[in-house]
Amino acid sequence: MRIYKGMELASINPKWKGWRIDHGELTNEAGISLKPEQILMGYALMEINSENERVLKTKIIQTARMLRNLP
Repeated sequence: MRIYKGMELASINPKWKGWRIDHGELTNEAGISLKPEQILMGYALMEINSENERVLKTKIIQTARMLRNLP
């Protein structure tokens, strides 16, 4: 109930200092509000750019550059 009324989430965990639930959206101390679907999309985008993906992209680019230089 306290969260619903817009109280800060720091009462749950100190890592959430400055964050609150406001009109059903997660809002930070700068006033930026995030809807649940935006949070999920951000997480998905972070997962797509995982370390394994970066290593694979680097190898693909290196191979493409080598192939481009072939006679």
